[in-house]
Amino acid sequence: MGMAKLHIALQEKMLLSIEEAAAVLGIGRDLVYKLISELDPSTGQARLYSVKVGRRRMVSRRALEKFVEGVAV
Repeated sequence: MGMAKLHIALQEKMLLSIEEAAAVLGIGRDLVYKLISELDPSTGQARLYSVKVGRRRMVSRRALEKFVEGVAV
């Protein structure tokens, strides 16, 4: 007996793929990768924090919220 594939709504996910994060922010995936690789001069940390899960790069909802809070001042 195999596991049934679960379908979880985008707004319920804790970690988003790069493509999902791009869609939520309304930007392209290349810009998401750029934000992940750029450092914020004031903190020295990535402008958009991400984590590696296996071979995938993922962005948390909280990281997206913090990014938006930082640019919407």
